[in-house]
Order: sequence, then structure tokens, then C-alpha cells
Amino acid sequence: MSRAVTARLPFENRWTSGQKAWRWYQVLEALGVENARVRLALQDSANPVGFCDPEIPNGFVRDWLAYHDRRRRHSRAWQVFTIALAGIALIAAAIGALPLLVRL
Repeated sequence: MSRAVTARLPFENRWTSGQKAWRWYQVLEALGVENARVRLALQDSANPVGFCDPEIPNGFVRDWLAYHDRRRRHSRAWQVFTIALAGIALIAAAIGALPLLVRL
């Protein structure tokens, strides 16, 4: 069985289910976060630019964008944590090596 039928979307989806939801998800993934954000913003303009699938509701796009924003924040938090941990390790190594450098 295909993933579209057996697995859930990676974010809360209250708009549709099954293959239609996966089709919308794949259309947005192919479009990209920034392009989807711009097209969503243009929906309320005088000359709206639609999505490849005209059935995709704006609420689904907003939920998809929120999912990607959460992933980006989570990724940045891990990056900061990793850099801080590397910095602490570097300081500890320098302090540990200090007695060896003083002897020279």
C-alpha cells in the first residue's frame, strides 16, 4: 500500500484525509515554503496567484506553513545547542591544556 493511504501527514490536518491530503502535501512540498507563502499572501490581492491544485484550501496551506516554521525553529534550537556544546568542549580542552603550555 502507498504511503498516502497508510501514513498520516506530519502535521495536524483538519481539511481532508487520505490521498487528497497527500496530493496537496506533495504539491506544496514541490512548490516550496517561500513560494507557497508568497502565493498565500497574494490570495487576497487584486490578482491572486493560485496553487497548482485549485482545491487546496488556504487553511491547509497555513497549517503546512506552520508545520515548516516549527521544524525550522526546532532545527535552529539544535544548532545553537550544538554550537554551545562545542564551545564548552573547546574551553574545557583549553583549560586542560593550560598546565602543559605553562611548562613550555
